[in-house]
Amino acid sequence: NAHILQQVQLFDEVIGYGYGEEVDWCRKTAAMGGSNNGIGTLYVEHRGGGSFGTEKLKRVQKNNRIINKRYPFYDESVARFRNSDPLVAPRLALALASISSPKSVRVFVSQRLGGGSEYWLEEQISISLSDESGSVVLRQPASGSDELVVEVHCPSGVTRGRVPASELPQYLDLLQNRQFVFSCLVNADDPLAVTDRVTQCLRSGDSIDVLLHDYFAICPSYNLLSYKGDFCRLPSIVQCQHCYERLPQTSGQRPTKIKDWRDAWSTLLNRADKVVAFSSSSADLFAQIWPNLTPKIVLKPHDLPVQPTPVHPSGSRPVTLGVLGAIGEAKGARIVNGLARGGRDQLSIVVIGKLDPAYSHNSILVHGQYEQDEISDLASR
Repeated sequence: NAHILQQVQLFDEVIGYGYGEEVDWCRKTAAMGGSNNGIGTLYVEHRGGGSFGTEKLKRVQKNNRIINKRYPFYDESVARFRNSDPLVAPRLALALASISSPKSVRVFVSQRLGGGSEYWLEEQISISLSDESGSVVLRQPASGSDELVVEVHCPSGVTRGRVPASELPQYLDLLQNRQFVFSCLVNADDPLAVTDRVTQCLRSGDSIDVLLHDYFAICPSYNLLSYKGDFCRLPSIVQCQHCYERLPQTSGQRPTKIKDWRDAWSTLLNRADKVVAFSSSSADLFAQIWPNLTPKIVLKPHDLPVQPTPVHPSGSRPVTLGVLGAIGEAKGARIVNGLARGGRDQLSIVVIGKLDPAYSHNSILVHGQYEQDEISDLASR
């Protein structure tokens, strides 16, 4: 308003120019009844850190002290603004429009679990960035809310935001050509709702790949361990139901019948152009449940991102055995523990990664988290 501009015409010279003067001006005018408005259709590029060089840190520290003294609740108001994210729609729309092109944009439906599926996803995102295109990742936060996290990866960076699942089609419609890749939904709060929401977004020309990183579509026990902890061998549907009812809650919501679980996944699998298996055993197990999928199943073993240098034991005792990965029940923690107990003082074991604490032993050293390019050095050590 004109009367506000007449009263507060200039920035405060105590703060000076750079870092904080506009905050002070906005706080003063807001106290007089003014408002700060975000305009989603106006874009002003800001390249941070270019104005003051080596003076920046000193200016920021000095002026932050002044702002915090004058406006004690300012930082809290900024946090509220960021959490409510009122500009999420134009921000994501601009990001999606920036990667839309005649060539196909890959839309990954996945959760962040770490491990092999996450390495695979990160590699695919890197490929999309190397050819200067982009990709989109959809995730469901494990919060019980009907929202999806949308991540837009493009050469200039990553834009992300949480949007109501019902609004997802409007965002994805900004992409011209789309290839949907269902990668991993283990740990989603409501995995069947996610598949349903995304399939509702499909257009006739969209392609779909479903990746078999796990057996989640067959059963919520995505490693096919029965409620007793052993491999189930995919028995009859009656026996599956008996086990299904006794399974621990390994993921989010699920129907009361295993048949309903599989039927929901069948809708997606039948719509898919390809079902990608990374091992022949995975392909066989899925074909056992869904024989009609056999023509769609493509066998594509993983490439090793890192080839460890061979390690040659010295022949001395005790022998040290290295075990790589996050070793829980499904990946042989019971076997590792049995080796440790049976090896007595002739065998020591190093787990490069993690081990289920229930299977710990004095002869087992757990190294902890590692990076892939460290594997050779850790194995030699």
